Amino acid sequence: MADAFLIASIVILSVLLMGVVILVVVVFGHPDDRDEAYFPRAVVIFSFWIAFASILVMPYDVANSAGGGGGIRVDILWQIIYWCLACLVCVLIPFAYFFYESDVDEKEVKGFCDSQLGQAISYTFGFFAVMAVLLVILYSFLHTAEIPVVRYRMT
Repeated sequence: MADAFLIASIVILSVLLMGVVILVVVVFGHPDDRDEAYFPRAVVIFSFWIAFASILVMPYDVANSAGGGGGIRVDILWQIIYWCLACLVCVLIPFAYFFYESDVDEKEVKGFCDSQLGQAISYTFGFFAVMAVLLVILYSFLHTAEIPVVRYRMT
C-alpha cells in the first residue's frame, strides 16, 4: 500500500513548484516576448519544472525507502525523469531554440526547408546527429568508472 502522505506531498509540491516556475518565467521574461514565443516559454517552464523535480525526488526516494518502504516504485519515477531530461537536452530545447531564433520572412519561403519549422527541424537533426556521434565516441572509450573505495575498521 502506498503511503498517502508521500503521494499527497509529491502532488502538492509539484503543483507549488509549477506555480513558482511559471511566476519566475513571467516576471523575469523579456518584455518584448510578452505576447509571443509561447512554445519556447512552455519548453522553459517544463525544463525548469523537471530539473527542480529531479532534485526534489531525492528526499522523496529516501522517505519512501525508510523503514519498510512506502510501496511506491521510485525507480520508475527516476527513469521517467532521466528520460525526460535526455529528451529535453537532446531534442526539445535545441528545437525550441532554433525555432525561436530562425528569422524567416514568410513572403520569401520557397519550400518546407526554407520555413521557420523546416529550419528548426533540420538544425535540430544536425545537433542530434552531433550529440549521438559524441555520445558513441565517448561511451566507447570512457564507459567504465573506477571509484576507489577505502574500508576502515574500528577495533
